[in-house]
Amino acid sequence: MSRTPRMGTLAWAEQSARLSNTERIRLIADVAASQVTAGLERFAVRSGLRGAALGRVDLKSVPVVDSIEARAALEFATEVYDLRLLLHCQRSWYWSWMLGQYEGRRADPELVFVSCILHDLGLADRYSPAAADGDFSVVGALAARTFLTERGWAPQRRDIVADAISLHLNPRVDARIHGDEARLLSLGPALDFFGFGAHRIPSATAREVLEKHPRPESAKDLFPEIVHGDGCRPSFLLSLGIKRFVTDNPLDRIGDTVNESGSLLGSPRQDD
Repeated sequence: MSRTPRMGTLAWAEQSARLSNTERIRLIADVAASQVTAGLERFAVRSGLRGAALGRVDLKSVPVVDSIEARAALEFATEVYDLRLLLHCQRSWYWSWMLGQYEGRRADPELVFVSCILHDLGLADRYSPAAADGDFSVVGALAARTFLTERGWAPQRRDIVADAISLHLNPRVDARIHGDEARLLSLGPALDFFGFGAHRIPSATAREVLEKHPRPESAKDLFPEIVHGDGCRPSFLLSLGIKRFVTDNPLDRIGDTVNESGSLLGSPRQDD
């Protein structure tokens, strides 16, 4: 008997990107679990119990990914994104890798970089008409898979990137099931957009990233306006009120959100 694909994977999306009632309940539970874990981990950071993890997080931990394939992905992103999306994806690379260092992950730098750079293709003008009737992360994953196929990527590496992009909207992405690359991509964009996991980034390090790839003056200008398909993850998650975190992102007020450990304050994504 075949097993039902896990929610958020491309195999799941190819059956239907619309959420079942069971999947809606699962998303609600995952969001709630994330908030509980958020409070516990912030307390641990404030209490100095995560000093070793914080010590692993700095720009020196971020590798320079300058392969032919990485450059091609960046050129493609520069072609299809507007500036705000491009900057978001570039910041997401830094956040993703450093949050991976915080968690002690061992991921493939090229796969993480390409995943981060291409993860919002579904929000670009070229692909947004398809996303308006569906799930932009799925649309972006399919676009990335097509691009990487045309580049001659090996199917296994191509599918790691595509699945990570499709999964990144899930509130919880378990590295034991989906791999470290998908786990990291679930973390970086969520920090940049919602502020989840901000306490894991030292304030001085966050400033360095934002000097390289600035955020817009208003958090509302992070993304273009887009219509989401009814019954899909983006529209359902927004209906839960998670957009309120966007305007309260600690990245937009670095100067006054440093705690005693030197990290930013904020809500983390759920740990595995």
